[in-house]
Amino acid sequence: MAQQFTASALEGAGWHYALGVLARIDPAAVERVRDIVFLYRHLSLETS
Repeated sequence: MAQQFTASALEGAGWHYALGVLARIDPAAVERVRDIVFLYRHLSLETS
């Protein structure tokens, strides 16, 4: 049930509001979302 809710929330325009729930369900998924957003926006992670 929670996974269905999160999946449908991530599909809409307010997908970023579901990140808190997603972090509790699958923390690694938040990193994957971050990677997708950074790739889409041509951003990079600074690791200094």
